[in-house]
This record gives sequence, structure tokens and C-alpha cells, in this order.
Amino acid sequence: MDTQNRSQSYPAHLYDETCRVIALEWMARDISSKLLGIPRFVVRGRLQRQYDTGDTGILDFWNSFEAIAGGMLLKPAVRRLTASNYTWERRTVQTIELSLFARLEQLATLPEQSNFRVIWGYLQSHPDELTRQRKLASKFTKGKRKRDLPILRKRDGKLWIDDGSGRCLRALLYEQPTIEAWVCDTHDQQPRDYWVPTSELINLVKLCSDRPELLEPVRAILRVYFEESETARLSVQTAKRQPPK
Repeated sequence: MDTQNRSQSYPAHLYDETCRVIALEWMARDISSKLLGIPRFVVRGRLQRQYDTGDTGILDFWNSFEAIAGGMLLKPAVRRLTASNYTWERRTVQTIELSLFARLEQLATLPEQSNFRVIWGYLQSHPDELTRQRKLASKFTKGKRKRDLPILRKRDGKLWIDDGSGRCLRALLYEQPTIEAWVCDTHDQQPRDYWVPTSELINLVKLCSDRPELLEPVRAILRVYFEESETARLSVQTAKRQPPK
């Protein structure tokens, strides 16, 4: 892993440079698009300064990412981005080899709505539908920056699109043979030692204070978190040391 030479109280993979860049770009893009008038470079700079403030910064950085990606956009990406047994790299992939995780509305009338190779085969034999799909793709991706890289996940030998479905589909429709993307290789494993949002852990504990009958179920959930992720325990310890804001 590519990590910075700095004092690290958390596991080294949480300081991984590639994952930091992906998270920064993701947050800067979505905050800028949701909050009009805030340029990306301003958002990126503030998030970078937050990251650079030691252990508290790491705590706030990954909690912020989860709040934006998971809370605002309902994309549970923090586990994949911070799992110690997953690897990330920027690389060029064959567009036709991609598959969609989530269904796209514009493909609803097609017999196949996931596998790009099958979709392309169908569209080649239905030129009118190909023309319609190209018009829809141009409409849906209008105004989006071409520099934003899609995020892919390698699982079961296939490349699945986690983020950037519209950009990838447009590349297929306009016969762009390759596309540059961030690729996560899960090695067909469940995530380990991933970031667990501090608020999620604290809210589970608070739940028991009002509902004592939930104490044992909550303990079981926390036990799973702590067994699967050392960072879950560390994030709670760091949060306890922070002064109230």
C-alpha cells in the first residue's frame, strides 16, 4: 500500500494514498454538485486539511466520507474503500467487459440491462434503438466532467460498475473501446478491518440506554464489528478522547 510517512495510530491501510485520492474526489464532486456555488478546489482543500490533522483528522475524514457517500447518496462505499484486504488501482479497462450493478432507467426496455457485451450485441442488431440510446446517454451525461473516473469492483472475475454508470454506458454506445477507471479488487472476499462510522457505533450504545431489552442484541452486533474491524474499536477510543465540539 502507498502510505505517507507519518505518525499513524490507525492501521496503515487507512492512510493509503490511492484511497485518499478517490475519497477526496468523490466528496469534492458530490458536495460541489449538491451545494451550488462551492467550487471543487475549495471543498477539496478543506477536506485535505482535515485529513492532515493527525488521528482526529483521520477519524473526521472517513466519517465525513461515509456521511456523504452513504448518508447523502446512499452508496455504501466506505467499507470497500477502507478494507485492508481489498486493493485499489487506476487502470484502463475494456468497456465491453463491464457490467452494471444498478439498473439504469434508460435501459428498461432492453432484454438485457446489465452485461455490456450482451447489451452491445443487441443494439448492433437494432440500430434504431442504438440511436435512441445514444440520444438518452448524451442527455443524461450532459454537463458531467469527463475527468471524473468511474469506480469499478472486480468480483467473480467480472468488473462491476459501482459509480459512473452513465459515463461507462456512454463509452459503450459511442464505441469507445477502453475507459480509465478506479478498480477495486475484492479478491472474492468479505471486507476486513474496514472503517465503521463512529456515529453508528455510538448510536448503537445509546439505543441500549433507553431500551435495556436490546442490550444483548446490540452487544452481538458490536462484537461482530470489533471482530471484523480493528478500526471500529480505535475510532471509538479516538472519539472518546476528543473534546466536545
